[in-house]
Amino acid sequence: MSRRKAREELFKLVFESELKNENTKEVFDSYLARDKEAIDDIPELKEEIIEVQELDADAEIDALEEKTEEVKLIALDDRDMKFLEKYMTGITDHNNEIMETINNSIVGWTFERIGAVEKSLLKSTVYELMFETTPYEIAINEAIELAKVYGDEKTAEFVNGVLAKVIKNIKK
Repeated sequence: MSRRKAREELFKLVFESELKNENTKEVFDSYLARDKEAIDDIPELKEEIIEVQELDADAEIDALEEKTEEVKLIALDDRDMKFLEKYMTGITDHNNEIMETINNSIVGWTFERIGAVEKSLLKSTVYELMFETTPYEIAINEAIELAKVYGDEKTAEFVNGVLAKVIKNIKK
């Protein structure tokens, strides 16, 4: 999996934590359990496909093959899993500093008033900007690209503006 896909998976997990109002470490632990369960299902799915193929039921075969592909997409390699674990744990461990930085960078808004997509993108990107060695340009570009996919027409602009202020504050 590419780092871009791993960041997208990170965004989804942080988004889940926002919706569930759980810390990112708890959500990651739940994700690991779901991921293991999905991977464990692959042999059973393959057996079902073989059984259905013997019955020559095209629609069922297509549905099972599609489900198998979805399960394969969930499975991450070790490098990406370590990335997710590091970031999800880091976001939990540094939540107070991340939130302070975000709140000091949002003008005319409070964190509680912004949408879950924006919250998730800001939390994950501010963590990366503050505690990882990723160049600012890469971290912000990835956040903007995810904002374009998952947000509305103003999300990318809003996230970009807040992150620009975050960088100014970090550099002080």
